[in-house]
Amino acid sequence: MKQTDMTCAQFSAALASPSPSPGGGGAAALCGSFAAGLGRMVAALSQNKKACAEHKEEIEGISKRLEELRVELIELVSADEEGFAPVTAAWAMDKADPLREQAVEYALYGACAAPINMMEALCEVLDLLARLTPVCSPLLISDAGSGATLCAGALRAAALNIYVNAGLMKQRERAQELLEKTDALLESATLGDDTFRFVRQKLSSTE
Repeated sequence: MKQTDMTCAQFSAALASPSPSPGGGGAAALCGSFAAGLGRMVAALSQNKKACAEHKEEIEGISKRLEELRVELIELVSADEEGFAPVTAAWAMDKADPLREQAVEYALYGACAAPINMMEALCEVLDLLARLTPVCSPLLISDAGSGATLCAGALRAAALNIYVNAGLMKQRERAQELLEKTDALLESATLGDDTFRFVRQKLSSTE
């Protein structure tokens, strides 16, 4: 069964199993899709509210893009699974096989592709949520903040998957390129932290 066809309970059980997949990458992509989904819900419910009329066009645009990113992140759950499979196969090769080292290197590099794509999508989700939160319905601001908080965690989780694979690569120059790109993308996690603080302050003012 494809991981994206599993129920929530089945996916959670698969994560808890002795199998290396699904792992942190798939979980990060799924959490990211939840974050985008929360944002999409907030936008959809806010765009026709009188209180949000001034920002209706912006909210509609955010809503549309969040839905696209939600679908993309769901697809990256499967992409991460497919990207890790060659790593497992390469490690299973006979250590005396002269092609093993090259196979492992190629597989480790390939396994970074899905997490990099995740991070790019997650950065965009964080940006959209940061824009949406101040203009959405006050009744939905906690959901927007929840999405941003989930998304920041997913971004950091995706980064760890690149760090571990790039750290095992022998071609250090190639690995360094991956690490530098990851570090740059990871800076967007602070958007999630900022959005959380913004929401917390707003909610505190209503207490």
